[in-house]
Amino acid sequence: MSQTLYFGNLAFSLKADRLKELIEEHAPVSEVLIPTDPRNGKIKGFAFAILATDSDTQKVIDAFDEKEIDGRVVTVEHARPPYLPPES
Repeated sequence: MSQTLYFGNLAFSLKADRLKELIEEHAPVSEVLIPTDPRNGKIKGFAFAILATDSDTQKVIDAFDEKEIDGRVVTVEHARPPYLPPES
């Protein structure tokens, strides 16, 4: 089973492979996704990291939440499912 974490307030120059390397110092990572704006290709300043196991999620949160990565203090938390409006 895997767990997805949200990383917010990332530097716009941060690349997915760099973030993956940083996280892998604390836990195995399946994938890092950094969304980009489809109009200009610039990153949006947040990412999702899919960890290989659930057991390391708190360790990664503790290691990075409210800590600096590439000059920015980031937020790390469990990713929430996308908002879906109630069906009528």
